[in-house]
Amino acid sequence: MLPDLLDQIPPDQEIAGVTAPSHGLQANRCRATDGAFDTRKCHDAIAARGAAVIIPPRTNGRCWKPETA
Repeated sequence: MLPDLLDQIPPDQEIAGVTAPSHGLQANRCRATDGAFDTRKCHDAIAARGAAVIIPPRTNGRCWKPETA
């Protein structure tokens, strides 16, 4: 879903960073994300736009293996 959302922003419009949606109980309290945007596809789409990725890893997240050609 995130790559499709980024495609809606004109290519000539700069994107500084992309942050994962969060569920905050109250302002100034801990905010938790569900990890849905911590995927290689999302990270690649954000990087393609030259933006910073501000997405915490999934609870069970692991380092990705390098892609092989």
